[in-house]
Amino acid sequence: MKASKTWLALTVIGLAFSAVVTHAHPAQVGNAPPKKTLSNFSFRLKVPVQAGVECTQNAAALANRFSIATKLATQNVTGLCQARQTLTSKTGDYTVDIVVVNYSAEAEQTAYRASLTGAIFDGRVGGSSEPFASYQACSSILATQAASFTEQTGLDAVAAYCEASQYDVTEGFTLNLLGFGKPTVRLYSTLKNLVNADDVAPFTGYVAAAIVNLGGVIAYQDAYRVFYFAKQALDIHIDSFSIFANPMCEDQKSEVNNILLAAGRTNITVLCAPNSYTSISLTAVSAGYGSFDSDLGFNSPQYATYQECQLDRERLVSKTKSQRSDVLGALCTRSETGRNQFVLQFYTKR
Repeated sequence: MKASKTWLALTVIGLAFSAVVTHAHPAQVGNAPPKKTLSNFSFRLKVPVQAGVECTQNAAALANRFSIATKLATQNVTGLCQARQTLTSKTGDYTVDIVVVNYSAEAEQTAYRASLTGAIFDGRVGGSSEPFASYQACSSILATQAASFTEQTGLDAVAAYCEASQYDVTEGFTLNLLGFGKPTVRLYSTLKNLVNADDVAPFTGYVAAAIVNLGGVIAYQDAYRVFYFAKQALDIHIDSFSIFANPMCEDQKSEVNNILLAAGRTNITVLCAPNSYTSISLTAVSAGYGSFDSDLGFNSPQYATYQECQLDRERLVSKTKSQRSDVLGALCTRSETGRNQFVLQFYTKR
């Protein structure tokens, strides 16, 4: 579906539903099928103002889109303009038309809303926690996101709207896409997983690649999160194993790969990336439901140097695996108790 400026007149912001039930239909006559019992419903939307488009036109257009999307289930669909309103944000003012759509149906129509959104606390320091810093940044991609929504979900994008954060502790705007019916796929975000990493920005490209390899379709991504369409949420992980200086990190990338494979992970990418401590973080992006624990080196002898630890790793890992079936592998890391000492940190199946 190609988007245009005309379509943008149909996009919306905000949503509230209400219903008034009505009954009393003519009695069944002869063998005629019984009349349907209809109820009256309505929902309220805030429509972005477009140049040369009146509020009443926006109301009529939205009502028409809703009627087309629900034509087998709704009757008497009308649109009413309530007001044209200017709203204020930290990044500038924007104007919307407040519209009410009324319709009759046997039941209130089920809406599916897909949101490009942040969270109240998303692990970031400073800045906007929503994906879009301004209303203009969000509204500029409404048309392309609406087209993608329709292509992926199979639902008409009856409404596409930007709304300001609902929480005082966050800033920015969320982009919402609204359809009616059952989508063939849904929109998901990797936000929950991304906040567990020391610094997520270097890894989002690898996260997106893993999602695509697993059959997902990328909808949108920024430096902190990736949004994608899929039949179900994909289990994508960013695991930070330890902080090193090179060459210790590069030496142990293959061991991390083996640990994750043994844990049941797939689509593994292991990286040595700078983190907020100006050191090197041994970090892996992977997919799958396998999980693991670490003993933090408490069961290991102390080693005076990294080289000494590496030389003893194969022997101690082999011995430990002969005693325990859940051992996945081990990494040489600095000791928690001795700054200039090293230990073997073991990883086990959870």
